[in-house]
Amino acid sequence: MAQSACCLSKLLRLSARNEFEEYLPHKNGRVEGHVVCGPSSCGKTSLLFEYAFSCAENEDYVLFVSPKPLVKLPLFVNGRTQPNSVVLKRINIAYLGNYVELTEYFANAHLDRIKNSSLGKTRHVLIDDFDWYFREKGTWTQDITRFAECFAYIVDAIEFWSKHMQSSLETKCSLLLSETVAGDTMSTDKIGLYKHWVSEFMRIQELGNSLFRIHPFEHGKDRDNLSSDLTVCYEIKGKEIKIREDARVTDQYFNPDSQVGPVDG
Repeated sequence: MAQSACCLSKLLRLSARNEFEEYLPHKNGRVEGHVVCGPSSCGKTSLLFEYAFSCAENEDYVLFVSPKPLVKLPLFVNGRTQPNSVVLKRINIAYLGNYVELTEYFANAHLDRIKNSSLGKTRHVLIDDFDWYFREKGTWTQDITRFAECFAYIVDAIEFWSKHMQSSLETKCSLLLSETVAGDTMSTDKIGLYKHWVSEFMRIQELGNSLFRIHPFEHGKDRDNLSSDLTVCYEIKGKEIKIREDARVTDQYFNPDSQVGPVDG
């Protein structure tokens, strides 16, 4: 992986380490999946792209799904430069504009395996703004029936790709979703729906002064008393995302009464 591995890369690696199993949700979902939720303009899309770059640099194939084309390049993490063409060719980007297109795409995913396309080699499925596909127009209310139906097709596609993967039999296709939330975190009811298929959840919280932290949570309750190894802080600065590891920021993880002011360079 790239040395500039992003917050998601670090947290996903930690989730797989045995010493943290007691802190993490029980893996009762059908797929190896994570959901990242956070407010608007917190860098979720850029973090997903950084994770896609890291996976592609590790010679994995990635499917990146978005409801609309990007109007600008994502923010790069820790001084990353534009990935080379070999890396970019391992990332299949699908712009699916509505619920019907998203559902049909995954319902027919197995056909690409027959055509021997790179999609049939997918190792990681990333879907940005997943909640957008199910919102009722002009509201934050989501159509739960459509949500369940679409998710079932996504899981079936992931299981198919895992089954037909030509690498190690222990290798499985993974799923990473981002969701925009109106409040501090996702509702318990929504988490309950997700947990039919996945069981890992991460929350992005705004700290102020363009600082954010991303950390695991379960049933809407933050695990703030855990080691800082399970929490990553980052700063959106200009056209870049910078991971922060200095003591002033780390202190904020464990001392909610402390005030984080501007952090130099």
